[in-house]
Amino acid sequence: MSTEPQETFIKSLTDVELELTDIGFSHASTIKKGYATYIHYESLDNMQTLFIYGPSDWNVELSLTKNGRKYEFKDLLQSPIIFQWVMDNKFQDQTSYKIKDEVAWFVDLLRFVIKTQALT
Repeated sequence: MSTEPQETFIKSLTDVELELTDIGFSHASTIKKGYATYIHYESLDNMQTLFIYGPSDWNVELSLTKNGRKYEFKDLLQSPIIFQWVMDNKFQDQTSYKIKDEVAWFVDLLRFVIKTQALT
């Protein structure tokens, strides 16, 4: 199996790293385990984010940890303000690179969560 999707995932996050820095995150680690890749970022205000790509569904996933509490995407949707943002900004392929589009969409979601302080 090709590692091209993993490399595309890593490059996609490298491409948005300035945006992540602008909202207070710095790169902490990149870990490859087989076909799965985990890229971890940390902020000064005790928030961590983990971007994941790999089996079984081959989609980009996002996990946030704030003050020791972990939030998967399904948990974020429990917040009415985040749920409404997701409904108003449904994911759509913008380019021919789905992985890149998913990363950009999750960065936009992360920016919204930070701006609105939806997890406080």
